[in-house]
Amino acid sequence: MRVLFASYPSHAHLWPVVPIAWALQSVGHEVRIATHAAFADAVTATGLTPVPLGDPQGIEPRIRPDAKPPEHPENVLRYAEVLGLDAAAREHWITFHQWLLCAISDYLRTDLPEPGELIDFARTWRPDLVIWDPTFASGPIAARACGAAHARFLLGPDFPGWSFDRLAERRAELRAAGLSENPQADLVRPLAERYGIEVDDELLYGQWSIDPMPPGMRLPTTAVTVPMRYVPFTGAVPFERWLHE
Repeated sequence: MRVLFASYPSHAHLWPVVPIAWALQSVGHEVRIATHAAFADAVTATGLTPVPLGDPQGIEPRIRPDAKPPEHPENVLRYAEVLGLDAAAREHWITFHQWLLCAISDYLRTDLPEPGELIDFARTWRPDLVIWDPTFASGPIAARACGAAHARFLLGPDFPGWSFDRLAERRAELRAAGLSENPQADLVRPLAERYGIEVDDELLYGQWSIDPMPPGMRLPTTAVTVPMRYVPFTGAVPFERWLHE
């Protein structure tokens, strides 16, 4: 089986998937990690094979001057009021809307080459399964474009899935207030439509989600989840001399 991971270019996003990627590779599957070209060496250092996206000498999308900024707090709080969120639930919403949506937007931009290169690679290599970072939402589009199964790999509590559920529950109220029914769907739509792909719940939630979080730390969602024991990986370093004895 061919398995393509789509990972945001950060050690905090790459290292959690290294154990499952190695587990798949160790039993004979072909594994590739797609990420920004400037981060390809970090993938190579884990013993896995990168698929570099974009210009190795280029600026990674998050640090470009035209990267998506967080929205004004008033917009976030308008949503919170319409969604009827209490203080604790507002923190979940703020994490999704103010923090994660900015990163999610980076690899959905139709004016940059990385999303198209990911989709072109998927159509050429034809993976059987795409496992995508929740902040790398071009992953499910690539999976649809090549006919692969696809799943999210959760890196923490499922703030996007939790938020999708809250938005769906108050769809009519959001529409009446002049607010988007789903801000992530708005970000995904231009790239998806370029490839003739419909934006639906499966494209947002994944066909299923791999969840390494302890049960007590998971957020309740309608997403189909497959629990996985968390296995730590924090990079490779030389075996220090003081450890010899």
